Amino acid sequence: MSHLRCLLYCLLLLTGCGPAPQQAPDTGNSFSFVDDAGNTITLPHPPRSVISLAPNLTELLYAIDAGDLVTAVSLADDYPPAVDTLPRYSSYPMDFEALVGYGPDLLIATDAINNPRDAEQFTSVGLKIAYFSFKSWADIPRVMRALGDITDRSTAATQAADALDAQRMAIQQKTAAVKPTRALFLIGSDQLYAFGRDNYIHEAIAIAGGKSLTDSLAAVSPILSEEFVLTAQPDVILGSIQGAAQLLTHHPAFENVPALANDRVCTVDGSLVLRPGPRLLEGITAMARCMHPELFE
Repeated sequence: MSHLRCLLYCLLLLTGCGPAPQQAPDTGNSFSFVDDAGNTITLPHPPRSVISLAPNLTELLYAIDAGDLVTAVSLADDYPPAVDTLPRYSSYPMDFEALVGYGPDLLIATDAINNPRDAEQFTSVGLKIAYFSFKSWADIPRVMRALGDITDRSTAATQAADALDAQRMAIQQKTAAVKPTRALFLIGSDQLYAFGRDNYIHEAIAIAGGKSLTDSLAAVSPILSEEFVLTAQPDVILGSIQGAAQLLTHHPAFENVPALANDRVCTVDGSLVLRPGPRLLEGITAMARCMHPELFE
């Protein structure tokens, strides 16, 4: 998968077929839960095999010590290293045959990539699926705890979620006293992909000590015009871009934009910030170091 395709997969933030896992005998202790799409999912027992349909969900499962339950991962999954040994399936287009062949007790999806209205397609082939939504930072520890309850990893999930929140608070306390930097987050240097309102990326930028310049745009994933950037005059440009030189190659009119004039264009690993998961804190720290290097001296 090309670098750009991976980034666009995450923006929609985001294969072979192995043997079906052995199922333990049904104890009769079924349980139900409600996912973020309002669907009630009933299972005969806590899932003993799960497949996530997005890389951030895979990372969350491993973060709560439920990695041993993961049966297969998508072609876009590349973290943690343990996923390298797992079977793969195609998610674009979705390989339903492979998913059925793996025989998971539960599929875990995010509405950023998998439309909840498509749930019927999964259930029609006998697959149980739960959807989770990530609109703000709080959704990350919340979903961690929810996955802990679902996978019978509540203790590990609570500890991981609490630790994540503590780390977030430490960063926020460090940046609380500084003046927010006017920041533009971009995905790519040619097409100026960005994020509109109701996206967690704006809160992540705020935690890092910045003010996102696209947080009021109505479009979910707007493609910005050069005029927008020239009018916004960002002090810092962040994102999956390879520095000022590459940006200027595609957009020479940006030469006098403050972020480029003052050499404040910072590359941030897309896998850290385009996946709402445990490693988002690394992305937030990278953005904070770019916007307020004096806090890290």
